[in-house]
Amino acid sequence: MKIMFMGTPEIAIPALEILHKKHEICAIVTQADKPRGRGHKLTPTPVALWGEAHNIPVIKPATLVGDTALGRPCIEGNSPDIVGYAVPGVPSSKDNPNSVGANSVRPHFEEQHSNQPFLPNIQQYAPDIIVVVAYGKILPKYILDFPQKCINIHFSLLPKYRGAAPVQRAIQNGEVETGVCSMLMDEGLDTGDILHTIKTPILEGETSGELFNRLAFIGAECVDYTLDNLESIIPLQQDDESATYAPMLTKQESFIDFEKAPKEIINHIRAFNPHPVARMYHGDDILKVFSAQINNDNELQILEVQPPNKAKMLYSDFLRGKKSSG
Repeated sequence: MKIMFMGTPEIAIPALEILHKKHEICAIVTQADKPRGRGHKLTPTPVALWGEAHNIPVIKPATLVGDTALGRPCIEGNSPDIVGYAVPGVPSSKDNPNSVGANSVRPHFEEQHSNQPFLPNIQQYAPDIIVVVAYGKILPKYILDFPQKCINIHFSLLPKYRGAAPVQRAIQNGEVETGVCSMLMDEGLDTGDILHTIKTPILEGETSGELFNRLAFIGAECVDYTLDNLESIIPLQQDDESATYAPMLTKQESFIDFEKAPKEIINHIRAFNPHPVARMYHGDDILKVFSAQINNDNELQILEVQPPNKAKMLYSDFLRGKKSSG
């Protein structure tokens, strides 16, 4: 099967690897390079690095929707294989007059694709299917309407926790079970028909980062089963009345509400670990809080924190340091 893979973070790589073993990955689509670290150096995504290491064409569109007001395609800087940019391993217009390489941009072509800048990429690679795992952007209708199917791997038991942060919100809400679903994509937010589901317990004390690491491999198993049985699977329509939503975590809501029960606070800390990390005030300092527990008196005990401009440390060590310096 000829697959176009769309994904961005490291958790998408296990699915990409299992697909690469059994199918042809004709192209990888990922988010554009972003500044990272103290030097703000432009850094490719983990999926982009994987694709480059395996000599697979990597596409990095800054947007999938063009600018109709200007009547031109959205040609992204630093975005290989967008209209007007030649791609290694893909014939240019010099070799193929029907290609969409560097020399194939024409006025009538610009008008036709002014609001569909990614369409030439789909036409060029002609995938049998598009697989999406944590790509990070909503696919516009013109991609979903193309003849191939679009299958998304979502890290929750749909219809619960539709949205950007299903793993974190499940932990925050004290769920004891989650899972992975494969689904046919439609225009809604994670509303497509479900193809396959794999359940897993949420372990005691498990953080979002730890759970993501497990779900990444469960997701790979899920997409593998889905493609192997695609012709025989009967899609299951979601029950919209049972749907819940999982909006992205924000730094504003990361601060701990100590009026809540200790168990709720621990779930909050687990959910925000490793990003954007729970926070608390200590005098004039804002501490990042990485872990806590409930002691024998059923009281909350903060365990590990990070003060401003310092490394992580035990909260008890932080308090001793404050006491000795005060």
